[in-house]
Amino acid sequence: MVSRTPKSCRSTGHYGLQTDGADKVPKTDSDLAWDWLDTITTSWLHKHVTDNASDDRRPTIAVIDTGFNSQARFVDRKLKRRLGVLSGSNTQNRTWKDFWQSSVCPQDEDGHSTAMLSIIHRIAPFANICVARIAAGDQDMKNDPGGTSNNLAKAITWAIEERKANIISLSLGWEQEQYVAENRIVSNAISNALSHRNQNLLIFAAASNLGGSKLELFPANHPSVILIRGTNNKGKHEDFNPSLPDDPHKRNDDVFGTLGVQVPTANQRSHLQQFSPRNGTSVATAIAAGIAGIVVGYINIHDTKGAWENVRTHDHFRTLLYKLSTKPEVRKRFITLDRYSREEDQTKFEAALSIASNSKVRR
Repeated sequence: MVSRTPKSCRSTGHYGLQTDGADKVPKTDSDLAWDWLDTITTSWLHKHVTDNASDDRRPTIAVIDTGFNSQARFVDRKLKRRLGVLSGSNTQNRTWKDFWQSSVCPQDEDGHSTAMLSIIHRIAPFANICVARIAAGDQDMKNDPGGTSNNLAKAITWAIEERKANIISLSLGWEQEQYVAENRIVSNAISNALSHRNQNLLIFAAASNLGGSKLELFPANHPSVILIRGTNNKGKHEDFNPSLPDDPHKRNDDVFGTLGVQVPTANQRSHLQQFSPRNGTSVATAIAAGIAGIVVGYINIHDTKGAWENVRTHDHFRTLLYKLSTKPEVRKRFITLDRYSREEDQTKFEAALSIASNSKVRR
């Protein structure tokens, strides 16, 4: 058994000698990703929200993707209960909907959505979760962009109107928006969802993994969606990200990214190792949605007078991201809770919420 340093003896600061000893084995990117996630899940802020988010204060995060496997090893009884998939559960309580094949039982042939769910559940275990399946896998989105876009529009409406989602995580996208019967069905669904929620809705979507020769995907490039890029654990934006936006209205805007390299995600098959690393903007999007869950959970717990209500909206949450992030590169920001992880950072965190909520936003 590996001995652990007593908590009272541990250092909580990032200081001291800034070199690695010659006898120290370098950590892999996978090790560093585990460590990075642990800084969130062992932080005071994470524990505080987890301990105090009672049923009526839990944020609801919608994962719209390829479904989920209820037999994956990370899906414990508590999560099954929240997803309404325990044996004998009332079907009206099920927070799962299959828009691809209308299956009553949760399934994920691809495993992509199960992996994204495992990230979100790790970062925001206190959150209520709903899952919608819009395709069996990536190939379905390529072969039937109209049908899967139509499914996405329906899933957004379901997540908002039936499951009361506060946050939507979309680790998916197309190179351009699809028209169905000459309608921008996904854009219309987003607009209707925002109206239904009085703008109190945060939607995150993956930028693209196709590299700098390609543009940002839809719906990530939708003006009411928070587009997420992938970084390494130090905040450097990776080469798989798309080019910076050249739209005159966005040319001077910073872009946001978070960890997207060697992120540990759950395997859904019992014969495989429990976790496998994944790269890309999909995993970064799931992390960003989980971090948003922590923020919204904190607001639900403490904001009894509505002082931070605006942070639930797209523009004001983007303003908060400037406070939560660092800027290791020109126009490229790195979302991290590192500066707000300790109990003594609570006042600073609440000040950031107040500034973001009261800021004037540019449209």
